[in-house]
Amino acid sequence: MDENKITPAQLWTNYTTYNCRKWLGFWTKWNPHTGEVLDSFDSIRHIQLIDDSRMKHQNTFIYKDGSSKNTGPMNGPWEYLKDRDCDEHGMIHPSSRKIGNDARAFFVQNGGGTWTIMRVKEKKIFFFELFFPDHFKRFSNGVQYDAEGNAARLTLIREDNRSRPSLYWSKEIDFRKDFDTKGEFYGTEITLSANLIQLTKTNCHWNREYWEKQHRSDANKSVVYLPDKVMTSFPARVHPSLSFHVKVFCHYTEGDQNEVREETIYFENGAFSHFKQGIYFPVDKKS
Repeated sequence: MDENKITPAQLWTNYTTYNCRKWLGFWTKWNPHTGEVLDSFDSIRHIQLIDDSRMKHQNTFIYKDGSSKNTGPMNGPWEYLKDRDCDEHGMIHPSSRKIGNDARAFFVQNGGGTWTIMRVKEKKIFFFELFFPDHFKRFSNGVQYDAEGNAARLTLIREDNRSRPSLYWSKEIDFRKDFDTKGEFYGTEITLSANLIQLTKTNCHWNREYWEKQHRSDANKSVVYLPDKVMTSFPARVHPSLSFHVKVFCHYTEGDQNEVREETIYFENGAFSHFKQGIYFPVDKKS
């Protein structure tokens, strides 16, 4: 077990090294309770490191009718400055400064992480998003809650920086009933707290059957199988005094790759506490 405090500069590096790409993506938004598809469209998420201390980000949405949009609250363009936007409390999105919410982002050394509102508040919209970059491919998964605390929208963004259509992701949009991820996996878990304390554990065990049993035992939890071997577990409802956690895992199987990646965000009495990432391999590739 290894513990250390990472610096705001390291947080910046963790994000920019693995996420600054031109990502060709496909967004799908669902009603998290019924599985109804609310929207789906292609995207270009261009995150560009201008120099060591400056980054630009712009989202372009490309709709089925051929129209596109590249400016607006969800599009940018935005400019990040390392000294302004990274501090001891995480990374702040430039849009958060403009609209005044308390969203922050936290990233570990391989670029995985979360962007989340730091505290659930009465009569306020709440959201979180988890990011899974892996070399040429990436996905993120998030849920937005309405002002009454009810899960209102579930989003999956599948991205590839090699080509469109993706060499890995499908464009399936329906919830799945199940998918086959069996066996015992072992790997490394990294935890990053709200005050940037990082804890690393090795030889950690992951088993899907235990994962499902643990989450289905909570009546407030929704467990959803998404396309492309992504699974998520999140509260159906949140409120300011609730302690809860959200888990997302995916089973990456590209070429010789066979690994489970899991990310979790924890909230204590409605406030963000820490983020955890686990990367696990089958027993015969134990690391």
